[in-house]
Amino acid sequence: LGWSSGERVRHGLSYTRRINRPHYRYLNPIEEYVDAHTYTVGNPQLKPEYIDNLSFMTSFGEYFALMAEYQHTANLIVQVPYISAGAERKCLKMENMSSNNRVAAVLNISALPLTKWLQFSGNIGEIWMANKMIDRSFDEGGFFTQAYANFTFVLPAGFTMELEGNYQGSLTWGYFLIHPKYRADFGAKKSFLDARLNASIKFTDLFRTSS
Repeated sequence: LGWSSGERVRHGLSYTRRINRPHYRYLNPIEEYVDAHTYTVGNPQLKPEYIDNLSFMTSFGEYFALMAEYQHTANLIVQVPYISAGAERKCLKMENMSSNNRVAAVLNISALPLTKWLQFSGNIGEIWMANKMIDRSFDEGGFFTQAYANFTFVLPAGFTMELEGNYQGSLTWGYFLIHPKYRADFGAKKSFLDARLNASIKFTDLFRTSS
């Protein structure tokens, strides 16, 4: 659903509901060893995830947009750690959590011309996310930040270069605390035959920060 409230201001409202069925390996009860003391195992009793998403977006002119989003996931599929007596063996078993709730506010910038030869695209979002077990033995949540930036250099003779990076703050996903992570990528492209033929090269994770 979309509508305008001015010559350069547009609004959009959307709602989606989808189902995610568990992958075969998530259902397979056979043990797979990660190392000598840790193994993963599937769960044939897994239920599918049901995801409801409601979002509202307002765009300002050609380059800027604000989005607010709420997402609820029922039966979230996660790995649950089990440690045997003496911590000699660790098992990561696929199970359903009761729910995952996510609320986000995001600012988007699209192809903003900084100069004749340089464009900027990016976004930054503040997100609150919470995970809850069915028996309420686990109920954890908090805020984290996500950001993405892309600089596109439009050079003579059909050359284009891109430098991009992204950042994700610390967050809780299921029973696991994911530490902050970031990465930077670089790519270059050369066009031939009036842009009908392109040759490109890309270097990912330049500083080896996401491995």
